[in-house]
Amino acid sequence: PQISVNQQAFTAGGNQAGQYELTNDQQVYRFKLYQPATDGDTLNVVLKYRLTNLIINYRDTAELNWRVIGTGWDSDLDNVAITIQLPKKLAKDQLKSWTHGDLAGQQVVDAAKGQVKIMLDSNPANQMLESHLIFPTSVTATNPNRIDQNKRAAILKAEKALAEKANRQRQMQRKMVVILSVILVVIAPIGIWLIARHVKKALPKQSYSTNHPEHVYELPDENG
Repeated sequence: PQISVNQQAFTAGGNQAGQYELTNDQQVYRFKLYQPATDGDTLNVVLKYRLTNLIINYRDTAELNWRVIGTGWDSDLDNVAITIQLPKKLAKDQLKSWTHGDLAGQQVVDAAKGQVKIMLDSNPANQMLESHLIFPTSVTATNPNRIDQNKRAAILKAEKALAEKANRQRQMQRKMVVILSVILVVIAPIGIWLIARHVKKALPKQSYSTNHPEHVYELPDENG
């Protein structure tokens, strides 16, 4: 791996500043960087590494099925932008891509550039993000990771089912927003009336007195 912080290269080592450790626990790799920092510092961390056997060449298609972000991130990730760049340009129907994760994300497939971009304003903590691509085997013609069977039809069928499930979830979310909006429109006036009624009852009763003299209704006598 090649690692840098604020454009300063790090070296493999122990717990000294400017060094990193890399551990492997059942194919779960963890980088640990040693960099002094104080509150308010901005650190630009760049990690470059190579994954082998990530793409499988079947008889009728090549497949990349990669969990780019795992469930091990314990804090939200903001402004997530992922670019997957294939080594060849393709026709529109030659590159198919599906993204699995938070439903609020956006995917842009540009076959002419052999490129897939995934963008999210925010990826919640412990939320995985997975990219699934299929493309012609000619793109990775020298790939030694091969399985001698057809797989394209099965992949398309499975992804169609997942897409339909995701669409149902989105529709349910939209329906819930509409229902809650209607409920608020109906309940809000009733709530305001009830609050006003409660306030009116809770106010202390006031009595009013006047300084008008008492009225005398007896007629004056003759000597008056």
